[in-house]
Amino acid sequence: ACDPLDGAEDGLVNDPDACDFDPRTLIGTKVDCQGQQLTLTAADAKVVREIWDGPRTANGKQLWAGVPVTASLPGLAGTKANDDGTRSGAPFEVPAQWVSDWVAKNPSLDITTITYDQLARLFKQSEAEYDKAIGTDDPDLSAFRAAGGKLLTWQGTDDQYIPAAGTKQYHARVVKELGSTKKTDDF
Repeated sequence: ACDPLDGAEDGLVNDPDACDFDPRTLIGTKVDCQGQQLTLTAADAKVVREIWDGPRTANGKQLWAGVPVTASLPGLAGTKANDDGTRSGAPFEVPAQWVSDWVAKNPSLDITTITYDQLARLFKQSEAEYDKAIGTDDPDLSAFRAAGGKLLTWQGTDDQYIPAAGTKQYHARVVKELGSTKKTDDF
């Protein structure tokens, strides 16, 4: 739906941010899901919009960037067809195990059943416990800059695992921390 926005129908979406595709337009469409013909529902379209929008608190505050509209979803936010024709979540195992084993410290936790409030709490808990050791989004690069460091960043716009919007948000925070785009670009 967004391919022709750049003037060339070539299978590529030049600017995913300009793509405002609404998955509700596909409600009622039949799709193959692991050998079963399933009909896309309003609930399915809502889930896709929420994945694109990113994780949020119950009050709507965004916790992190969502998956780009143009990214493939099965690896990160997969579903599986059940024998009764319903679908259930088949989340990417790395973050699922991170949350259950390291953050909640409960390997039997079923992350497909957590609420928005639980998600927000687990997100903040993960930051509090692990950011000092493995965090990658601190905008204060002063020590790195003082040591003569140079930071080059490349980002694929369709990356489902590291959303480009998260990289853009980080860049904006670095610019704010340093005081201007020029000061940021100078190193």
